[in-house]
Amino acid sequence: MTLANGTLEYSLIRIGLRHLIWLLALLSALVSLGSTLYASYQAQNELLVEKTLQANQAYATKLASTVEDFIQSSWQRLAYSARQLQDGLDNPDILQSEVDRLWRQISGFNTVVAVNAQGLVRATSPESIPLIGRILSSPGALEALKERRPLVSRPYISATNNLVVFVSYPIVTEEGQYLGYIGGSLYLKKTNQLHELFGEHWRPADIHLYVVDLKHHLIYDSSTDSKLGEVVEHNPVLDALGQREYGQLNHSGSLAGYAAITSAGWGVVVESSANAIYADLETNVWHIFYDAMPLVVLGLLAGYLLAFLIARPLNCLAQTARNMDGEGALEQVYLVQPWYFEVAQLRQSMLAGIGLLHQKVPSVPVSNLIDPVTGLKSQQGLIAILDTWQESRSFSIIALAIDGCAEISNQDAKDHAMGQVAQLMRESARATDVLCRFKDDVLLALLPGTSLADASRVAERLRLRVELADIVVAGVGVTLLLGVSYWSLTTEISVQVIVQTVVQALEEAQQQGRRNFVITPIA
Repeated sequence: MTLANGTLEYSLIRIGLRHLIWLLALLSALVSLGSTLYASYQAQNELLVEKTLQANQAYATKLASTVEDFIQSSWQRLAYSARQLQDGLDNPDILQSEVDRLWRQISGFNTVVAVNAQGLVRATSPESIPLIGRILSSPGALEALKERRPLVSRPYISATNNLVVFVSYPIVTEEGQYLGYIGGSLYLKKTNQLHELFGEHWRPADIHLYVVDLKHHLIYDSSTDSKLGEVVEHNPVLDALGQREYGQLNHSGSLAGYAAITSAGWGVVVESSANAIYADLETNVWHIFYDAMPLVVLGLLAGYLLAFLIARPLNCLAQTARNMDGEGALEQVYLVQPWYFEVAQLRQSMLAGIGLLHQKVPSVPVSNLIDPVTGLKSQQGLIAILDTWQESRSFSIIALAIDGCAEISNQDAKDHAMGQVAQLMRESARATDVLCRFKDDVLLALLPGTSLADASRVAERLRLRVELADIVVAGVGVTLLLGVSYWSLTTEISVQVIVQTVVQALEEAQQQGRRNFVITPIA
């Protein structure tokens, strides 16, 4: 039952302080655990991403350095052969001997050719490749004739129908006359030293390695050979590679490290998927969760025990407060152990209040304060309460009687009906309300801190509840007469007058007919 001012009656409040404290502890533990897991996830995520980027960059840099050494070494050997052919480009035996030596010495080259200034092939190794006497028109050959400097070509289809890159070195006389070039081709889809360099380092299965030239032509791809020679488009890593010699980039769920092979104009990119990191992160977070659970459970048990210890003395005081004028109330309050400040203050206040209450009714036995028929306070108990409240609080009073009660001759039936009405009053009352039997046929309810308007609504709901209970006397359903009044600390009229006033209100309700109540304000 809820009053108009929003106060919940005691009978509807089921949750106690102990449960509230424990729920607060549970919420705090869950929030703390969740915050810890989230912070751990974020910190580990940043750490793992950074370490992965650094590892991929280190891998790319190391591989780029290895390939750079291979190209420089190849140019040195080609340069030596170019010097040997300064005076012997027209001698077939010398030419063939030198290209054979170079082909056998540098296992990285799949073919070696010597070409004159007109682009005519003068010697080739191995000799099984039918190129001698042909003019090469492939992009690598034309670029070597045009640039007349050490270079590495972009990928192209050679005269032998292989996808290759061509490493060349010019043949120049001591006087500076350009005679041609000597060079070796590296087949991108066949085994050679360059291919082995790219694949010789161990790497996890989720690592993707690829190499491109300045125009983003794919030279090597660890996942497939089918796209070699194609242009890699819309790749932010390659865009970054064009601006810096090395670095790292986190983009679109990919963690990439890259490094440039400066002499060849190539770039090495090492990528790994962020999904693998997220899987590791999830595993780590679950491990943290499982490791933390024993402490969380212990904390919750400790919180529950602490909630019990905090709430126990307050609960004892609350139980005693419901019956402060009963037998043993003083002893019950004395037994409460005040181990913290608030309980000590409440205990002291209750002891003082109970002592004052007992001083007001020192000579009245407890048995005389309770009506034996209804179980409510008797008229003597009401007088003691009113004497105390007159000095300390404002309250409303509801008086009720059964319609036609005076006409009922069967006293047992009348008492039974009054007892049932009293039970309904108890079920609807708050812990602070006082219920009593004022006369044989009049029951009273004192509602501390309740306005006249709120008390009127409570009275109306009580009347409806009695009617719904189907209480029958002499074959007739019981209905109520109700009178409501109010007394405040500023009222000049005594509390005794309010009782008489509200009883008079009952008589007025009787004159107006059945099922009525009268509101009588007190100035």
